[in-house]
Amino acid sequence: MLGFSDISNTVYDAVYEILRATLGATSGVIGFSLDIGAKGITAYVMVDSEFDNVVLPQLPGVVTTQERKIRPFSHPVAGGPPATTHGRLEVGSSLQARANLHGSPIVSKWGTIGAFVGVGTSTWLVTANHVISENGNFKDMRPANASEGVWIDKPQLVSKSVTFAPIKPAGNRADIAAAPLTEGVLPSPGQFYTPPLASGAPWTNPPVGTAVKMFSRAGTKGGKIQQLNYTGTVVESFTPTSPVYDGQFLLVGDAPGFVEEGDSGSLVAGLDLSLGGAGRWRPIGFVFAETMSEGGLAIASPLAGALAELSAQIGSPIAEILTKG
Repeated sequence: MLGFSDISNTVYDAVYEILRATLGATSGVIGFSLDIGAKGITAYVMVDSEFDNVVLPQLPGVVTTQERKIRPFSHPVAGGPPATTHGRLEVGSSLQARANLHGSPIVSKWGTIGAFVGVGTSTWLVTANHVISENGNFKDMRPANASEGVWIDKPQLVSKSVTFAPIKPAGNRADIAAAPLTEGVLPSPGQFYTPPLASGAPWTNPPVGTAVKMFSRAGTKGGKIQQLNYTGTVVESFTPTSPVYDGQFLLVGDAPGFVEEGDSGSLVAGLDLSLGGAGRWRPIGFVFAETMSEGGLAIASPLAGALAELSAQIGSPIAEILTKG
């Protein structure tokens, strides 16, 4: 068994690539992550609940563990507004996109506003790509059509365009999109997050076990980081149909129902105990997917990478999220 001090980045990267190639061809496996601990490298493998006899690869010096059985990630369903409505433009408000595709009206699934960001002199809302864009399916929002655009559950039209980080077949770091607020439309005043955030700058290196808060449409929910650098495949209804995401946070809730349909786009903050006292909450990522069994596993994209991808698409820097209006 390799000791902690014997493990180099080269060894870790080599094991990661071997497992990625092997597990990618193994039926029933939908994701894995690697952790370095005192006993060496441990591979946590996520297996679809419908596959009970998955044979996991064994590598010298690597402990391979079937962490828990899960089904493919789910996304918000289409239909009427969620039962929990805010009636205001704020973090946690439910939203959807309405556009035109090949001459026919289309309506997106429901998701959640995770944050507001400043871009130049304008304010943009941030949520998941698969909620208000579907990787470009909702790009045709005609200015003259009063029904097309991004809507919140008030109901209120709040934007007429969407910018998104493209989802690729592999190598994805974030499922993220943003929409500039229409002139004269502003978020509701006051603190955007309760408990308040220490700052809007991303916390880039929270450790495993960090307590987290998810700011969802149903209120603030608690949990913790279960794994770092999670790799998984999401089942999508648009192209690409099975994109692979790397470097994600795997979160577990303090209670069942941590994530629910419609929570995609919600911001997650972690409790940074290094800031003294009882610690301070700092933003770490955006939830975009969930597991459907075992009571409350969520997948979140690290915030710093998500904002960097969004900045590149907008063509203007986004250093941090706004914490109050």
